[in-house]
Amino acid sequence: MLAKAVDLAHKYYDEKAFEHAGSVYKLLDGKGVFTQVIGLFHDLLEDTQCSEEEIKSVVGASGLASVKRLTCDKSKPIDEKRYKAVCDKNKWSETTYRKDDLVKYYAYVEDIVNSGDKVAFEVKRADMLDHLSRKGTLNEWLKAKYRPVLPMLKIDEQI
Repeated sequence: MLAKAVDLAHKYYDEKAFEHAGSVYKLLDGKGVFTQVIGLFHDLLEDTQCSEEEIKSVVGASGLASVKRLTCDKSKPIDEKRYKAVCDKNKWSETTYRKDDLVKYYAYVEDIVNSGDKVAFEVKRADMLDHLSRKGTLNEWLKAKYRPVLPMLKIDEQI
């Protein structure tokens, strides 16, 4: 499985994306090869033209389900009640910079956490840890986006 996974990742990711996915893979050491491969694949659907069938051929239906769960669909609407609850919880107001983007990202991570998909949770946690380690790209907007989800992912780091 690992050789096929690396081949598929190389086929679709550019050098920078492959390096990030590889870092996520490494952070998942000790969680099992299957979880590590999902870590390697976590951005394939969101950021490349890789098909669901190609992913499924390597990790099966359950692996594909985890990769799909890790794919942030920015066009997915959020119902008004949930939108208001997320804003209230985070004290985001009408003047909050890019509030819609913040709400969608928060809801996306919350959905992963609440899904019961332990693989997706571990991969998202490793993904976040890798992003936090990249101080050169961790700008104020990303800090504002990531800060509210850190407790959900059981990350104690202060940014």
